[in-house]
Amino acid sequence: MQQTILITGASSGFGAMTAKALARAGHRVYASMRDPQGRGGAPAAEVERLAREENLAIRAIALDVLSEPSIEAAVETILAEAGRIDVVIHNAGHLVFGPTEASHQSNWRSSTTSMCWGPSASTGQSFPPCARLAGA
Repeated sequence: MQQTILITGASSGFGAMTAKALARAGHRVYASMRDPQGRGGAPAAEVERLAREENLAIRAIALDVLSEPSIEAAVETILAEAGRIDVVIHNAGHLVFGPTEASHQSNWRSSTTSMCWGPSASTGQSFPPCARLAGA
């Protein structure tokens, strides 16, 4: 059964690999990225190329996990197009490498926010419409 899947942080790495694998497995995938035009638009263009050349149900969508309006807009778009969200995979994050004393406090704050608040906010926006569709 085809599931509608939202993946955050799908512009590169594990998020991009997961989005491709799930689309190739027959699911409808929304590969979200903070800035689809970032890096010259290459990540979004790759998603669109896969959709076109392999006839996959995959789409790049803007979603910044640190912005509630961005999350709301992405969820509304998905619900308007697909009618539901069955699975949310939280992959977006910002890692800080190196010794704590060598990193600026704002780097740690950004990392913690993206990996703690981002999943909570994304789930908070995605879950209520899905629960209503399921009759919960």
